[in-house]
Amino acid sequence: MKEHLATLVEEYSVLNAPTGYEQPVIRRLRDHLRPLSDEFQIGVNGNVYARKQGKRPGLTLMIAAHMDEVGCVVRDIDPSGMIRFHKVGNFGDSWLAGARVRIKEIPGVIGIKSAHLMSDEEKRTALPHHSLYIDVGARNADEAEAMGIGIGDPIAFDVAFERFHNRDYLCGKALDNRVACAVLVALMERLSDGDFPGTVWAVGTVQEERGLAGARTATHFTKPDWFIALDIALATDGPENPPSYKPVRLGGGVVVDLVDFGETCKLGYYVHPGLKAVAFRTCAEKGIPVQQQTVYGGSFTDAAGVSRELTGVPSLSLGMPARYVHAPSSVCHLDDVVACLQLVEDMIRRGVAKKDLDFLQEP
Repeated sequence: MKEHLATLVEEYSVLNAPTGYEQPVIRRLRDHLRPLSDEFQIGVNGNVYARKQGKRPGLTLMIAAHMDEVGCVVRDIDPSGMIRFHKVGNFGDSWLAGARVRIKEIPGVIGIKSAHLMSDEEKRTALPHHSLYIDVGARNADEAEAMGIGIGDPIAFDVAFERFHNRDYLCGKALDNRVACAVLVALMERLSDGDFPGTVWAVGTVQEERGLAGARTATHFTKPDWFIALDIALATDGPENPPSYKPVRLGGGVVVDLVDFGETCKLGYYVHPGLKAVAFRTCAEKGIPVQQQTVYGGSFTDAAGVSRELTGVPSLSLGMPARYVHAPSSVCHLDDVVACLQLVEDMIRRGVAKKDLDFLQEP
């Protein structure tokens, strides 16, 4: 199973699909999920919907992985042929200079003044992205346009997928959230026997990095009784993090996100207490390694959108720890991917009953 998951992660990691331009991942998920589904559709906004009916009666689950990645978009083309760009998604400017990128499939590099020509102050300063540009080897704007570059074209980071010396460590582009796309595919493969209660909708969502738009519309399409968001979790086991009693570490297991909030309190999620209890009980019974995390002020998943749709949907956000999230390259661990897959499969096969969705959780 590890090798199969690693192959799937690589297959999805190398696809270029910034927010709003998810077509390459949509096509790949279509190829993987349609043969495994009783019903398959692609929504008008690009969401991928794959339904699998269990052999026993039960509730309806939507389990989702967002397909988009952070990236950039062409803002303008200078007369000199250099490409100006906007950022898409939440990431810093400090590592942009010198990064390799692809505008559609056209290679380029984000340019900056050579260090030899910089003042000491310039060397200490991270230039804002609107001051940077992309060099694609065009001598003027006409040559850039002749390559097929136009305003609004998507820009992805050009990063190879690698496995470290310890091959359980995976390094690549867009692990947020292609790791979860891989888990979604493997889950549907394992559920192909139909040996579970209720209905499972496996959903690839669009535009998570720009406001959870796909997850919200998916809720109205599938009308789930409960929801699981599959995503990465922010690893805190690196030297840049303060010492912690229980850091979220690579290889430590699947992460149950207890609280996830973005930059303001207007967008966020608290884990449903019933689903939290089912998740931890399942981990204890099956020996699945599990970690816990709360994030205030800088993160959210599709659960933040789904949990507030309809009349409210009981939601659970499960993560796989990753380092350097929203940078061109991230690192994750195969043991955590396996643990996440095991937990969601076991929860689905045992089934979640209406009593499990009782918010009070009284005996």
